[in-house]
Amino acid sequence: MPGWCVGVSWWCVGVSWWCVGVSWWCHSGVVEFSHLFPAGRIGVGCCGRCGCCALRTTSTKTPGVDSDALFIADSLVADPDREAFAARMRGGVSVEATDLARGPWDRSALHGGPVSAMLAFGIESQDVGRSFVVARLTVELERVVPPHRELTLCAEVIRPGRKVQLAESLLRLDGKVVARARALFIRQQHITLPDDPIVRPEPAPVSEGVLQTPSVAYTESYAAFHNAACEHRFVEGSWIEHGPVFVWVRMKYPLIAGLALSPLQRVAAAADFGNGVSSVVPSENISFINPDLTVHQHRPLRGEWVGMRAKSHVDSGGVGFAESELFDRSGRFGRSLQSLLLEQRGDGGE
Repeated sequence: MPGWCVGVSWWCVGVSWWCVGVSWWCHSGVVEFSHLFPAGRIGVGCCGRCGCCALRTTSTKTPGVDSDALFIADSLVADPDREAFAARMRGGVSVEATDLARGPWDRSALHGGPVSAMLAFGIESQDVGRSFVVARLTVELERVVPPHRELTLCAEVIRPGRKVQLAESLLRLDGKVVARARALFIRQQHITLPDDPIVRPEPAPVSEGVLQTPSVAYTESYAAFHNAACEHRFVEGSWIEHGPVFVWVRMKYPLIAGLALSPLQRVAAAADFGNGVSSVVPSENISFINPDLTVHQHRPLRGEWVGMRAKSHVDSGGVGFAESELFDRSGRFGRSLQSLLLEQRGDGGE
C-alpha cells in the first residue's frame, strides 16, 4: 500500500529509560488514527526492567464496540524531516474522535483524557531538543468537544530557550478553540544528589490491585473511554465507594495507529480520572466536571501503568478540586490537580 513510514524516536536520559519507535502510516492521502494496537495485542513500552510488568494486562479487543479507534485523521502527510512535520502541525491537522473517546456525563461529549492526550501529542510534535522534558502540562477544557466532528489540532513553541521552553497545543472546532494545553519544558542535566532518604522517591504500593469497571448506573448505557478503553486496578477504594483511592490506570488503545503511546500521553489521559475515581458526592444527582487539568512531573512515566492516589474536595458553593499523587513502579514521579464545577444533574449552563 503506497505511503511513507516515518521513524520517530524519543531518546530518554536516566535509569530505565528507553527508546520508543514511532511510525505514521499514510495511505491514499489518509492516515487512520485507528486502534492503539491490533485486537488481542498488549500495548508496547514494557522493557522488563521497570517492574510494571507485574501488573497483568488484558486483550485490547472490546466486545460490543463497533470501532476500536479513538481518533481518525484525514490527509495527514508524514514528513521524514521532523522540523517540517512540526511546521505542518503549526498549520493544523484534521482529527476526528470516535465513540471510544466519549465521556461518562454525556455521550455527545468527549472524555477529558483523550482530549488531553491528543493535546500532549501536539506538544510532543515540536522539536525542543532531546535534553528537555515536560515538567508541567496544563490543559484547559474550554468547551464541549464532540465526537464525529472535524477538529483541527495545531501546536508550536511559543517561548524557546536554552534551559526552559514553553509550547502550546490547540484543538479547534469550526474555528473556535475548544481545548488548549501549555507545556513547560526544562532541560535535564546530571546532578549529584546527597544520599539522603529525604530526596528518595516515595515508593509505590506493592499490590497490583483489583481490576474493576465503572459500575455507576449512568455509565452503563454506552461504551466510552472510561469503561471500555482503559483498565482500572484499585488498591484502595473502588468505583462504588466514595472517597480517596489508590488506583492503577492503563490505556488499552493507542492514540494513533502504529504509534506507541508516549509516557506523557499516558499520564495526561490517566490524570484526568482523578475526580472520577475519588468522587465524594452521588454522581446520579450531582455532576463534578473538571474544566482543567494540571500535571507536574520531575521525570517521565516508566512503563504503561499510572498509579494515582486521588482525593476530591468539594464545597456547597458548587466549586471543588481533585488532587492526585502520580506513581509508577519506581515510585512517585508527579502530581496532578483538577478544578471542579459541581452542578445538580439536569441543570444547564456552560
